Amino acid sequence: MPVLPGTEDGQHRLQPQTGVELDPLPPTAPSQDVIDNHQTCNNNTSNRQPSPPSPPTTSTTANPGIVDATPTAKAVRLKLLSCCFGFLVAGLNDGSIGALLPYIIKEYKISTGSVGVLYATSFAGWAVAALVMPFAKAYAGLKGTLLLGTCLYIMAQALRVWLPPYPLFVISFFFASLAQAFQDAQANTFVSSISASHLWLGLIHAIYGLGLLVAPLVATALASNVPGRWATYYAFPLGVGALNVGLVLVAFFPVRGYMGKTKTRRSRVSNANRIEEASTRIGDTAETEQPLPGRLVQAKAEMIETLQVKVVWLISLFFFFYLGAAVTIGGWIVVFLTEVRYLPLASAGYVPTGYYGGLFLGRLILAGPTHTQLGGEHYTLTLCSVLIVALQLVIWLVDSAIATSVAVGFVGLLIGPFFAAAIQVASEIIPRKVRASALSLVFVVAQLGGSVFPALMGAVADQKGVGVLQPIVLALLAAMGVTWWFVPTIPRGRELEAN
Repeated sequence: MPVLPGTEDGQHRLQPQTGVELDPLPPTAPSQDVIDNHQTCNNNTSNRQPSPPSPPTTSTTANPGIVDATPTAKAVRLKLLSCCFGFLVAGLNDGSIGALLPYIIKEYKISTGSVGVLYATSFAGWAVAALVMPFAKAYAGLKGTLLLGTCLYIMAQALRVWLPPYPLFVISFFFASLAQAFQDAQANTFVSSISASHLWLGLIHAIYGLGLLVAPLVATALASNVPGRWATYYAFPLGVGALNVGLVLVAFFPVRGYMGKTKTRRSRVSNANRIEEASTRIGDTAETEQPLPGRLVQAKAEMIETLQVKVVWLISLFFFFYLGAAVTIGGWIVVFLTEVRYLPLASAGYVPTGYYGGLFLGRLILAGPTHTQLGGEHYTLTLCSVLIVALQLVIWLVDSAIATSVAVGFVGLLIGPFFAAAIQVASEIIPRKVRASALSLVFVVAQLGGSVFPALMGAVADQKGVGVLQPIVLALLAAMGVTWWFVPTIPRGRELEAN
């Protein structure tokens, strides 16, 4: 696979992580060096004790395009919890479609080809998000865009829960995709800035896998035991989504309290508390302090520069095939088992649980070893790609419902660490100047793949039958492995040294 050379200008050279250390918690007031790093996050610098002068900094110089300041562990943990919760609600949305698909087909009396409209609508949501994301972030900042995503998510679930007419049900997938684009892309960008980000990325995507695991269990139990009331399931993600809005408000829009109200009280605030106050601003971008026209122009220029970086397109192409394969498997496996393997629907509805359970475990327990003990992300993911293709051949060629179900579970386990590992690699090889916008673009392109290929599967299945699922998935997995091989990397020694 290609090795990314260290250029003289440092654009593509791996830089040491400058993110936030979460462990251990600071037992005492932090050092003066840490305080100096936060001076740009406090507008009341005139009220501080005199300190040695330091050059003015912004978030883009301390950690370009990621966060505004290096926060304390307490502030980051709350935001990390919010990001985990955001991925949980995304998993509850995405994990239900496979289990509910047979009931949707029956309820609305549609063909498998018409099912593709659901995924096509999701594709439209992600496509719109790709176009408006830079301008939404320029206007509202990272935390404002995140909050907008959580509100759109609630609206999408509210449209579904009362079993609306099919056109309105389809439209809800557009809003759900737009919501997840705004929410998950910002969460990925934030978490990738934290020190040891490979572990935290693995955690939030494991939580997403947990949502995928729980969703088919709840959906199948409701749909099979309460005939005609399968849409009741959407009350579950609706309620969890409402809690998610509250958590985002608490984590990213904190109330400063009495701190800073009077000059006397400000002078009494300890160094540690001043840093805590500064750290609550993380999640804003430096651009939000500029006039709106300037922010929009800067967002446009940054996006143009991002699109000119070759490595962004390489990693985006990998994610396009990866998520296309992963979502197609989870979304169509129940229909395949019932129509091709002749497994009863009441039993087939639980098979996605095995797939998503493997995915959850893979993201939870393999993220760390993939980065450190298994030879690094490139080697491990290449090996896993070969094993996944072998398992996919078993699923396709062995005419057994049991063998198919077991193999699907192992595919989920091996494909589990891919997303977090690839995001980690992307954060290392993408130039720092455009990293924030590039990671958002990569994530949106990934979700485009997760929408277009399941929709394509529906159109093909309508003409050729659901049996074409397995060769289509096999082709996607092969394309995933090939594109990963061409993603640039760096010599393993320099990678370990930098981390």
